[in-house]
Amino acid sequence: MKSYSSTSMQREKLRLVYICMIAVVVAFICTLWMMNRIDRTELKKTQLFWNGYAKLFYESTGSWIGLEDRLQHDRYMISGYKSLSIIVYDKDAITEIATLFIKRNTDKDARKIAVLSNGSIVGYTQVSNTAQKLISMRMVLPPLLLAMLIYSIGLWVIQRSHNVSKQTERRIAALIGERASLSANNRIDGDKQLTDALDQIDGLVQRVERLETVRRTMVADIAHELRTPIAVMRTQLDHAIQEGLPLPLARTVSLHDETLRLTKLVRDLQELSLAESGHLSLSKSWFSLTALAAAVAETLVVQSDEHTIQATVHMEHDIRIYADEARIRQIIINLIGNALQHARHELRIELSLEAGYAELTIIDDGLGIEEEELAFVFDRFYRGAGQARASKRGSGLGLGLAIAKQFAHAHSGTLDVSSSYGKGAAFTLSLPIIKD
Repeated sequence: MKSYSSTSMQREKLRLVYICMIAVVVAFICTLWMMNRIDRTELKKTQLFWNGYAKLFYESTGSWIGLEDRLQHDRYMISGYKSLSIIVYDKDAITEIATLFIKRNTDKDARKIAVLSNGSIVGYTQVSNTAQKLISMRMVLPPLLLAMLIYSIGLWVIQRSHNVSKQTERRIAALIGERASLSANNRIDGDKQLTDALDQIDGLVQRVERLETVRRTMVADIAHELRTPIAVMRTQLDHAIQEGLPLPLARTVSLHDETLRLTKLVRDLQELSLAESGHLSLSKSWFSLTALAAAVAETLVVQSDEHTIQATVHMEHDIRIYADEARIRQIIINLIGNALQHARHELRIELSLEAGYAELTIIDDGLGIEEEELAFVFDRFYRGAGQARASKRGSGLGLGLAIAKQFAHAHSGTLDVSSSYGKGAAFTLSLPIIKD
């Protein structure tokens, strides 16, 4: 089983490498095509410019005499080119009248454009740029960045999937071994024990199927959340390549914002994964939960012209707990932020002591949660059907409540929800306390 998992993981990594290579090739070809198209457009503009230059000289002097000297005098006008040649021919298109070279590597097949004066052809101009095009960083950087992004995300998804599969395999093996041993040692009630074991195995199979569904859904949701920032970054880079100019500050800021969005998504997923696996590090200390909840509420509960929320805070005692203050703050921020998105007019925050636990309850007067949705409220990436109807003031990634619940469990606490559709919802956080 272990060797099969390792082989499967190596196969997935190899497939990911192939996908990255294909993405680099496709992106590089697109970039090269766009750069060549830009160069051809610039060459056409240059050819028309020097044709007009020759026409203006001929009409101002009445002949081609002195054109060679004038081209040499205006040589500075082609200083920005690495390899440009300009040849002016007489009206027979063969006799050279004047030439101007940066490097003598004229393309003999370059287009000759007729110089017209008073409706007659008086000569031809031939402009070519035969410099060898070198691969520059602006052509290579976008494909490499795209490949690195795809590989990083793909590697994380593969590793996560592999870890879930390994945990599931270990649980199945332990359960089968335990139930088999129990059935062998109890001969009298053998049928009942075997039935119980089969029921447990059936339940575990269903759980494995749910985990696989969650894994597939998670990959699809991550891809959905990454699609928008990647599309914005791709668009900005494409524009920069087409314009042939460095990114301006405004576009750089936009790319930075999308990078922060991707970073937040990865960080939230990492913390949620650590909490679910029991490896979340906690920096515990004594602090006042009452003061913390009041401070967060005062910061988040703001009023605007578009929507006014009346907030009521009721805290009976100064309750101190031994916990990770930063993690508890994040739980409270997620709960109050979620309530503000759904509340219509009123938000209540209550803190009380109940049987050795501090209970922080956040209540909103929104549309509430339908009964069939309550079981999925704390699932990652879950956003209920009622969210769109209840609030249009914000849309998250669907990770806030999942993270809050896992952080509560890491502190030996609980996070529960109760709701009646049409009458709002109440989220209750219970944590071990010490009364000051």
